[in-house]
Amino acid sequence: MVIKQRRIDGQQGLFDGEESKSRKTAGMKLAAENCPTNLEKARTIAIRIALRKGTVTADDVGQAMFDKYGIRSLGPSAGAIFKGGAFEFTGVRVLSTRKKNNARELKVWRLTNASLYQSKPFLPL
Repeated sequence: MVIKQRRIDGQQGLFDGEESKSRKTAGMKLAAENCPTNLEKARTIAIRIALRKGTVTADDVGQAMFDKYGIRSLGPSAGAIFKGGAFEFTGVRVLSTRKKNNARELKVWRLTNASLYQSKPFLPL
């Protein structure tokens, strides 16, 4: 699904869809580089959940990260959990049950290639 961006006149410099996407990508990359261990833990958990249930959401991973490691949030690196080609978007969206997310829509992901992440020796599947 492609969402068209439209510029709001009179808001020069305040709204820019391409700049917004660029900043999002840069922020996720920086966050992932600064916290690779937690991100890899989250990816391993996402793979395990997807293998067990067939699909996975960020809420599923967040709950498991808290239960297993006491980690409440991955911050901006959470956006990188499903990046890298091992997961594909199913086309389904669900509402988050995490309180701070205010019922924001989450994508539902399907595992397509777990071997992309199995090269990490410190987090075996």
